Amino acid sequence: MFVNPESTVRAFDIRPGMTVADIGSGAGFFTFPIARAVGRNGKVLAVDVRREMLDLIRGRSRSQGLHNIQLVWTDIETLRALPVADASVDAALLANVLFQLERKDGVFAEIHRILKPGGMLFVIDWSAIALIGGSAAERALGPPASARVNKQELEKLASAHGFLFTKEFSAGEQHYGMAFRRET
Repeated sequence: MFVNPESTVRAFDIRPGMTVADIGSGAGFFTFPIARAVGRNGKVLAVDVRREMLDLIRGRSRSQGLHNIQLVWTDIETLRALPVADASVDAALLANVLFQLERKDGVFAEIHRILKPGGMLFVIDWSAIALIGGSAAERALGPPASARVNKQELEKLASAHGFLFTKEFSAGEQHYGMAFRRET
């Protein structure tokens, strides 16, 4: 029913040696499968505004022997707040974050800045309707409908910041997944 992080990451075509930014990493749901995909010569930037989430990733990465995860505490909504060089990242993931953002334009501008030309942006977010159950007890999952960003809004936002839609990918029953390429 919910997204499987390992199979979802396989859809990203991440290769050993890549640098990938997990923007809004939380406790590392996608960070760890990405770290395994990029291998010891690659790097994952686990980016979050909540230090306690990064502390969880730090502990888990040590216990799993993953030394290719770099923790980055910052507010991604602010341009140039991410201490990463321009055009230095191969791919970025934005999973279950859009509905939380007040300054979406700032986030897309910052991701565009750090991605290499031709770099990929993968977005996973809540579908328009995400329900659980099958009767009167049915209830909505996730954020309120008014906070969700639908596929059309996402494509428009990404396009306005220099991203070209490339494909949709499976992200579970409750979410949608879309891939975008940074144009030069």
